[in-house]
Amino acid sequence: MKKLPERTVFYHPLPRHKEHPTIPPFLDNSDLNGWEEQSANGKLIRIVLLALVAGKLGTDFQPEELQTEEEEESFIEEISIDGSRPMKRYSEGVNPISNGIVIDHICRGDDSREIREHSARIIKVMKLFGKGGEWISSSREEEGSMKGIIFRPEREEFSPSEIKKLAAIAPGCTLNIIRGSRVVRKLRLHMPPKVYKLDSVSCKNPDCISHPSHSENVPPEFIRTSGNNLSCLYCEKEHSFKEIWK
Repeated sequence: MKKLPERTVFYHPLPRHKEHPTIPPFLDNSDLNGWEEQSANGKLIRIVLLALVAGKLGTDFQPEELQTEEEEESFIEEISIDGSRPMKRYSEGVNPISNGIVIDHICRGDDSREIREHSARIIKVMKLFGKGGEWISSSREEEGSMKGIIFRPEREEFSPSEIKKLAAIAPGCTLNIIRGSRVVRKLRLHMPPKVYKLDSVSCKNPDCISHPSHSENVPPEFIRTSGNNLSCLYCEKEHSFKEIWK
């Protein structure tokens, strides 16, 4: 006790273990005792919380109706297309697709190795296995920069939840839906304001409560910060959009 800095106070929510107390009872009458006040305050707070949950308090509270960021901002941009034009042939010589999907502009501006690695990650997460292919091409919008392309003939159109997952794993990409050798729908996808309810993501902070190693069954959730970066809702660790995927 002589080694403790002056005005040191200890806290404990109480109760203490009878045989192996975290704080010895002989300290109850010392100036170190902050646990009794903490416990008394905690009792009052629990009374209020239980009353709120049970509907005995707060019935006069009228919350403001707030729109969520996701409602205020759409991450799916519908691009108008000319339905009279047939699907273009790609410069690599691949034959036009009659029906299926083409995901274009993947990781535009990255080097070829990064594009190839992330394209493989997209295929795994989105379960884009089977017939089709992928390649790296030069971007027409930015001279000298590269981009990834994934095409899957006969692939059915993505569900809304799949489109959101694709937006999170490949922000900036363009999703082309092809029917009868024509692009019937074109979507430019941006990073959603929130990334959640996905079994393919994980916070990379080993101390985070949502990390799988803790077996807390806390689903990971991320908030978009700047650009395509994400922050863990629980520990606030910053991630790039490529880092959150298992």
